[in-house]
Amino acid sequence: MKVILRYILLISLLSLLIRCNKDEITSRNYPRLKTLPISEITSESAKFSAEIIYRGDFEVINYGFVWSESENPTLENSDRVVYSENIQTNHFSKTIETTLKEDISYFVRAFVKTKDYTVYGESVSFISLGSKAPEIFSFSPTSGTWGDTINITGNNFSYVKENNKVELGKLLAQVIYSTDSTLSVLVPASINEDIVNIKVSICGNSSTADEKFNYLIPRIFSVNPLNVTFGDTIAITGENFGASLLYNTVLIKNIEAEIIHANKTKIEFIVPSELSNNSNTIILNSVGKQLVFNEQLTLKPPVISSFSPLIATAPNQTITIYGKNFNPLVKYNSVQINGFNANVINSQQNAINVELPDELIPYYNISVFDTVDIKIYIAEQSTFSEEQLEIYWHSTWTKKNDFPGLARYNAVAFAGNNKGYFGTGSTQNTCLNDFWEYDPSLDKWEQIANFPGTPRNSAVSFVISDEGYVGLGTGKEPDGNNFSDFYKYNPITGEWLSIANFQGIGRHSAASFAINNCGYVATGWWGPNVGTSVPQITNEVWKYDPYSNQWTQITNFPESSYMAVGFNIGNEGYIYNYNKLYKFENNSWIQLPAPSLTAWENVAFSIGNLAYFGLGMPHQVDGTNRLYEYDPISFTTAIKWMSYDDRRWGASVFVIENRAYIIGGATYDNSVIALNDVWEFDPTKPEL
Repeated sequence: MKVILRYILLISLLSLLIRCNKDEITSRNYPRLKTLPISEITSESAKFSAEIIYRGDFEVINYGFVWSESENPTLENSDRVVYSENIQTNHFSKTIETTLKEDISYFVRAFVKTKDYTVYGESVSFISLGSKAPEIFSFSPTSGTWGDTINITGNNFSYVKENNKVELGKLLAQVIYSTDSTLSVLVPASINEDIVNIKVSICGNSSTADEKFNYLIPRIFSVNPLNVTFGDTIAITGENFGASLLYNTVLIKNIEAEIIHANKTKIEFIVPSELSNNSNTIILNSVGKQLVFNEQLTLKPPVISSFSPLIATAPNQTITIYGKNFNPLVKYNSVQINGFNANVINSQQNAINVELPDELIPYYNISVFDTVDIKIYIAEQSTFSEEQLEIYWHSTWTKKNDFPGLARYNAVAFAGNNKGYFGTGSTQNTCLNDFWEYDPSLDKWEQIANFPGTPRNSAVSFVISDEGYVGLGTGKEPDGNNFSDFYKYNPITGEWLSIANFQGIGRHSAASFAINNCGYVATGWWGPNVGTSVPQITNEVWKYDPYSNQWTQITNFPESSYMAVGFNIGNEGYIYNYNKLYKFENNSWIQLPAPSLTAWENVAFSIGNLAYFGLGMPHQVDGTNRLYEYDPISFTTAIKWMSYDDRRWGASVFVIENRAYIIGGATYDNSVIALNDVWEFDPTKPEL
């Protein structure tokens, strides 16, 4: 049984092998051919031959030879000769007269192509002795420009594009298609002569066309539009332009513009934002030729339609200007506000953001109320805003209308019935006794009845029950004519009344304040010692009671002085003397820690629970711009600067509704200069 099974398996295996062999023979049922040895090798050609070994009943679509320097050449990567007719014989051959280099070994294969198969013969190698030069019959078109395609017809060209070297003049052209009789090349995108030869070289052999190729000269017919703004699209129309963006360059005033479209008759470009001139020359560089248009490109002027905000309320505030024809590049926009250059933050064609110039609010502590122009300057053209920008910067110091009387220093001032009063003082050579009333709600001065006493300066004043008290002072600087008379002014009746004379020696440059419905006068200068130039100064303190109309001497001040100034905070009196601060408490004087001014001719006042002193004469005679804010409880200080240009000494001050008004004083520039400016001081400003 086992033997029988073995025979059955053996027979089955033999049957399978026979069936497989039969299938293999059937699968090879296609044309077969043999490449024959190369013959008739000369310096100009070589003969390729082949034999079809098995034809079968297949229709031959193409047949021929392929050859290359690499083994096993194919139709896809090699030179070739191709016949299209259905061959009837078993032999075919071709004498090859092109694409053979001298002393180079080549591999040749014959091929046959049917509907279903491409069959190659085995490779045969030989060493070439050379071949003929290519021939040029014609080319078309005979004129053109960069990037155009030229079709060349002839003979002995190479199917391998790289084997064909085509030159237009001295420039190498790119071959984009090739057969043995046709070449298609691109006109080189480089500057060339206007009329050039076309030359084809293959395997060291070359041929030049009888006719020459003419480069077409580009021309501009028109440019539209010519009045534009940044970013506009402009069209150049003409002929013979480069059809590629790469073949063209547009320069506007030597600034390259972005080209967005190009063909042979039209080029479109964007107006560059880098232009800084109103009138600009247009230059087109196309296919190696420079063309200058005979009209100028002009820019539309900038237009301001509005701005925001309409009121600037802070230093360096951002202002947005709206309009058109602005430059989208920041650095090409110049904006001036009131003649000062504004920093441009960013820009678009219809909006520009700028910072308010520092010069318009030069000092943080100084108020500015003004209306100013906005001007934009772009590409040699400018425009103003129809509306003006309002600046409303309410800060610590606000300049008010100037005092209309004579400029003066060492005058007196007080407040009553919500009005301010100011008078007496010196114009440097003359003492005064005129008096004026100030209405802060109207920022207006009005002259009132003169001070009834002798004209004087360096007097003192204090206020009790809304009535002002003025007295002492001197009629001559620096000595003599010191006064002791005193007067009271009633703001309701507008009358001056004489009160009891001061009971001490007449003096000037004393300090004063009022607390608990009584006035206090301390220190002062009552004249030089006899026979010396040393001033006689005092530390006396006198109290005036308006109900008894009497003066009473009380506890002396700790120091004799003519540099002291007095003020009150509520019902507490204070005197600042040169570099020290004292508080009057329980009929005694207590020194408080305070900043050292080392100055005289200061002002001193209080607003709320805080004291203010400064703006005096330190060692320099032009005064200072420093005003100290002082908290007598915590002993903390802060400086409220005026501008340096407004430094002074010998000013006067009154306080109305928590605002102080600093009037006049003097500064020095080769000589004493009396001042008549008025400054409102509001410590609650600015509100940020």
